[in-house]
Amino acid sequence: MLEICGQVMRDRITSSIQTTGADGVCLIADESTVKGVTGSYLCVMVRHLDPNTAEPKESLIDLKRVKKTDGQSIFNAISSSLDRSAIDISWVTALSFDGGANFSGVNRGVRSYFPKSVLYCHCRAHALALCIKSAASQLCPRINACLDFCASLYDHFGRSNAKSVALEDAQCEASSGAGDSSECELEGDEFEPRAVALKLLRPVGTRWLSQGIALSRVLRIYTPLASALNRLAEERDFTSGGFLTFMLKRTTIECLVHLDLLLQVTNNFSKMLQSSTLDFAQLDVAKEGFLACIDSFDEREDIAPKIEEIMKGLQSAGFEVVGPRVSGRGGLSELDSLYEEFDAFLAGIRNEISRRFNGAVVCVTKAIQSIALTAQGSAEESDAWTCERAEAVGRSLSWDEHDINGLVAEATSFTKVSRAMLSMPSSVDKLSTGVSSTVKRLVRDPIVKSGFPLHFRLLHLSLVAATNSASPERSFSAVKRLMRQTRQSTTSSHLADLVITAKEGPECNDDVTVRDIAREMARRFMAKRKRRVSLT
Repeated sequence: MLEICGQVMRDRITSSIQTTGADGVCLIADESTVKGVTGSYLCVMVRHLDPNTAEPKESLIDLKRVKKTDGQSIFNAISSSLDRSAIDISWVTALSFDGGANFSGVNRGVRSYFPKSVLYCHCRAHALALCIKSAASQLCPRINACLDFCASLYDHFGRSNAKSVALEDAQCEASSGAGDSSECELEGDEFEPRAVALKLLRPVGTRWLSQGIALSRVLRIYTPLASALNRLAEERDFTSGGFLTFMLKRTTIECLVHLDLLLQVTNNFSKMLQSSTLDFAQLDVAKEGFLACIDSFDEREDIAPKIEEIMKGLQSAGFEVVGPRVSGRGGLSELDSLYEEFDAFLAGIRNEISRRFNGAVVCVTKAIQSIALTAQGSAEESDAWTCERAEAVGRSLSWDEHDINGLVAEATSFTKVSRAMLSMPSSVDKLSTGVSSTVKRLVRDPIVKSGFPLHFRLLHLSLVAATNSASPERSFSAVKRLMRQTRQSTTSSHLADLVITAKEGPECNDDVTVRDIAREMARRFMAKRKRRVSLT
């Protein structure tokens, strides 16, 4: 029954892709391992445009197990998934993977089995995480130590049940001392409800949000964490004593709070990058907004109150915070050098973003901005769409000479026609003047597709190319969650309901879906393709 329902929905997804797939699609893929399962799971998704609105849509077409994860094996698995969904592999005009060599490698990765004219976009959310870690490791030893500190704490408490219990007890005592309604004191023969203890989280350098979330958790339980480490240090756990000494430094607290607030801004940017509808024009706007936040970070007024709150909590728990030392030569304190290092860290992030967010994607982004602004009549002379710009973007995309010359030949006349189309009173969404909306209006116009095929190809590419590969990660999370819930909650009554559903059909208001499922069940039964399995 589940297989039949899946086949019906897969057919619908395939028919939706085939409507506009010949104009170009973007292939998004990722592989992940599942604990206790041999091999890996490969998630294959296709990004295409809605034929009516030109809005990008991402569709899951396959999720399969693969025994080998080298580039050739993954490419073969992807090819079979596309064939199964009746999607021609020649329709692929863009690729979006993370930085793994088996996917993005130019020699033996999946990327190497596609023509060079197929645009590859390194997942921007993944690249952002690498920017943070790279800037810290190369320029800022204190900040890098704080990032590594969260991972070390997780390993320290996560590998010992006794240490985890000590952290839970410290949180319970802290909430009891604060007058929390949920206490853990013994009254009579019964325990009062125990306060929910928070666990440390494991930060992963290449995961999009884990660094910021893990650091926020450490700051949230900073005082109970210090109490637990102090208790373990009294039991001659010297590693715990070292962690406690590091935590009780004023420079450490300052660095962690600054870093936490910065990673919150970074996480907001990362969430924008993970949107399934983000296109190149919106990517450029989001990037400029994030860089503006970095430039004005020192002007934030919520840094000092957070530091004072942590200091007050430590002092109330009986801890003494070690103040910053002052250099005898230059007269600079540790805080002054920390602030200088943090400024260098912000500059390093900006430089890393400029370096990693560069390439053909940036060239296409500037090209479509130039096309849109020129069509609107609001482009300056230096930003206008010209034959020289057309040739440059064609070469950056590795198009052949015939296509580059065709794009250049279309440039002048396309500018005139696009201005005329956008100035027509009957134009759809004539009040929308943004770059992204202008590109969508041009892509929807049949005159552009038929009269200017190479400009249509470029504009279509800017919309259909994915800027991130977060969707497969979300699909993996959903599958793992469903598998966990199924193992925990499936009972004999659930199996009985499944048998009844297979016999009677699902309750659904969509008559078309019910008829499709019933027709598929009847076809398989008549063809005797399904074996009869005894349930007793």
